[in-house]
Amino acid sequence: MSDSYTEVTHQSWIGRIFGSVIGALFGGVLVLLMTGGLWWNEGNAVAVYKSLKEGKGTAVSIAADTVIQSNEGKLVHLTGMASSKETLFDQQFRFISATNSLKLERQVEMYQWKENKSSRKEKTSGGGTRTVTTYSYNKTWSRTLINSSRFNRSGHNNPGSMPFKQQVVRAKKPTVGAFSIIESLVDKMNNKQAITPPNTMALPGFQVHKGELYKGTNPSSPAIGDIRISFQALMPHEATIVAKQSGNRLETYLTSNGRTLELVEKGRVNLEDMFKRAANRQSKLTWIIRFAGSFIMFIAFCMILKPISTFLDVIPLIGSMMGSIAELGTILFSLIMAFGVSSLVIAAAWIFYRPLISIPLLACAIALGLLPKFLKKPPSTATPAVNSGAKLPPTLENPGSRPPLPAPRQTDIPQAEHLPVTGELSHLNPELICILELCTLYLVALDEEFSPIEQTWVDEKFGPGSADRFINQMPAMDWENCFNDIYNQLLGLNPPDQFYMKTQASVLFQDLMESDGLEGIEQDRLIGLMRFIRESLEKA
Repeated sequence: MSDSYTEVTHQSWIGRIFGSVIGALFGGVLVLLMTGGLWWNEGNAVAVYKSLKEGKGTAVSIAADTVIQSNEGKLVHLTGMASSKETLFDQQFRFISATNSLKLERQVEMYQWKENKSSRKEKTSGGGTRTVTTYSYNKTWSRTLINSSRFNRSGHNNPGSMPFKQQVVRAKKPTVGAFSIIESLVDKMNNKQAITPPNTMALPGFQVHKGELYKGTNPSSPAIGDIRISFQALMPHEATIVAKQSGNRLETYLTSNGRTLELVEKGRVNLEDMFKRAANRQSKLTWIIRFAGSFIMFIAFCMILKPISTFLDVIPLIGSMMGSIAELGTILFSLIMAFGVSSLVIAAAWIFYRPLISIPLLACAIALGLLPKFLKKPPSTATPAVNSGAKLPPTLENPGSRPPLPAPRQTDIPQAEHLPVTGELSHLNPELICILELCTLYLVALDEEFSPIEQTWVDEKFGPGSADRFINQMPAMDWENCFNDIYNQLLGLNPPDQFYMKTQASVLFQDLMESDGLEGIEQDRLIGLMRFIRESLEKA
């Protein structure tokens, strides 16, 4: 009996028209579904980002060998030995066991027939098609039962059921150090080791082959219905966990936006790297969904436009050629539409979920698009005054007063001009750093509180000791002339640094404002400050 055969079917032009119209309707539904999916993906990415940011700011690192009641309900970070005091047994194959294991898995595969199908279509006169379909059958190992009754051709029969099932045996009390852990944390762990069966004396018809139980005559030449069974155990290992402490139990933590948070890594991983790895995984997932959604949307637009080429195929003499040209055109147009609609949905979702970041970026993109038009104008020779008409954002409620500040930390703080810049912004020009510091001073004083979170942010961006320097500078700040100083420093920047202030500074300041919670008045002042910077540079 041959393991492959070919089948030829024909479809009339009317049948093709009907099929393409149905396909177009389905394509329209698919576009709507992908639009919703892409929108959800952006919202989910923002929600996960906020939950990870919240978790990183609230998590505390503790020792795994002691339960401290004062950490009750907190998000904790710990590293310890993940294990159990139990010996797990496979319920059907009792000679398979794993001591101190957290989980024991049985994986079953059966040798079965599998049907493969490939088709090619050929256009015929009158707008119809001739479809040549080849069915082939090959033998393969599969963990699921393949229903051979659905094969297009009989003669390749699989057993009606799997004689053995997949199975997972779990430890009743898995622990990490002094803490018990929930099932979802165990499932995130990855230290599985293969368990080799010792013998098959009590199992007639079985033998051990390559570390697996094998039921069949000849493992080197398997027959349909042969079975192979492998076993894996999640063995004790060092694991790092970020989860909620509830008594002596680690469980899922719920963030303020309703998202669950539980992180697990193999080995010893510090708190910052735990959240960095989680953020990287989420970023990769977000991009995968973006590409997958855009591709499916491309397929959907091809389906929507398919009736066009199908209609043209019926034209005498030139119909086939016109239909092929139209089909190529619809593919290109679908590609453009899929990219455009996907980008529009993603951009709209960003504006909806992150307006303070996306709107300035959108404005900058529009400005860059219009820039060539304005570059054609002759350069202006007018010299702006200090207050050249740019509308200042609102200052503090009492401009002449100074906001209450925290007491300086007891350290020997160098003067600003001698302070080495070793922060994340150290690659920028000193003049640009100077104006960024001045704007930061203004922003952190808005709520009349220079919080510890903001101080940490300042030290990370401008270098260690910068927060203490800010605290010492703020009592002497001339708040009434703050914007005059900003304006004058803006004019002294070189063009690349001015461009940075117009396009990238808003993202930096937004991150500062969100570091300890963004209030309504702070959002208004931030928008006002960026408007002042842009208008000042545009009139320069």
